[in-house]
Amino acid sequence: GGSGGGGGGGTNISVCVRVRGMSEAEAEVGPACWRLEGGILWEDDSGGGDGGGGRGDIGLGPGNSVNVYEFERAFGPASTQREVYSHVQPIVRSALAGYNGVVFAYGQTGSGKTYTMQGPAEAPGVIPHALTEIFQTAARSAAMGARGEKGGRRFEFKLSYVELYNEDLLDLLSSSDDVEDGGEC
Repeated sequence: GGSGGGGGGGTNISVCVRVRGMSEAEAEVGPACWRLEGGILWEDDSGGGDGGGGRGDIGLGPGNSVNVYEFERAFGPASTQREVYSHVQPIVRSALAGYNGVVFAYGQTGSGKTYTMQGPAEAPGVIPHALTEIFQTAARSAAMGARGEKGGRRFEFKLSYVELYNEDLLDLLSSSDDVEDGGEC
């Protein structure tokens, strides 16, 4: 485990989970069978609870479950986009200090990856938050340099935005769907 950011020669990896709320169709089927408490996610086949990751009726608990997963950080359905970004922010700040950083979203279709990473206009996700911070930092630094102040730096940006789908790596910044023209990495 690690902080997910940080400079230096070591590798820091932080594995987090974000559990979305149930859709109306899912709620009609019945209560959720997965529970979330702290950084632990477990399957609860007792049938109780609200599915929201709150304490509610948490059934058997993780010690009695066949499927238990532990994460450095778990975000429940009530978590905000800003809360999620606050965990990613050290990676962004390390990148601004010159270190490489990666934020990787993984999950099945409909699990909330796009919402978390992009988000709607009223609740921007990780990418809009990160880009805002990066470009604001660069603008402040450039202004400092233009005024001759110490600490001004020049930034050069290289950005990749890719999707791994069915074992194909797709360049999401390409305007072409044609693989020959850079549609695939």
